[in-house]
Amino acid sequence: YLLAVANRVLPQLDLAEERVRQFAQGERGTLRIGMECHPCYQWLLKIVSPYLAKWPDVDVDVKQKFQFGGIGALFGYEIDMLVTPDPLYKPGLHFEPVFDYEQVLVVGKDHRLAGLPYVDADALTDEVLITYPVAIDRLDIYNMFLQPAGVTPKRHKTIETTDIMMQMVASGRGIAALPRWLVAEYAQ
Repeated sequence: YLLAVANRVLPQLDLAEERVRQFAQGERGTLRIGMECHPCYQWLLKIVSPYLAKWPDVDVDVKQKFQFGGIGALFGYEIDMLVTPDPLYKPGLHFEPVFDYEQVLVVGKDHRLAGLPYVDADALTDEVLITYPVAIDRLDIYNMFLQPAGVTPKRHKTIETTDIMMQMVASGRGIAALPRWLVAEYAQ
């Protein structure tokens, strides 16, 4: 009887041990990615397919619910990595820049600011500024450009998707500030 049980159980234990080894080596399981960055999702879409091809036994799960709570999710082991535009250097975290995040102003082709080599903050006082639905204190266009100059746009409108935002800008219904790499993709 014991030999029959051993013949059944030992292969299962070997398989379990191999699966644990694969999990430990990152060869199997699920990579849980938290997103704190609306436009970064566009970037992530381009790298997921090659990743899945290289690691066929590892699934990818993208969690966008961590809008600006991602660090807590990392420390709470709810996610394995966080894509964020805001580096945070803390013990236990490794920050790796994956692309340049320079912001540029996006205007329609017939807009009065189109073609200018640069724009002062004062030029935006009569504009409708379109951003992702993020608190103003988290938006670089406000923190690094408008507020230091004491400027407020005529109106602030939020839109969740880049595609709709770009269509609104193209139709002359507002302007936006987006990462240069993302704008370059849409220009193509």
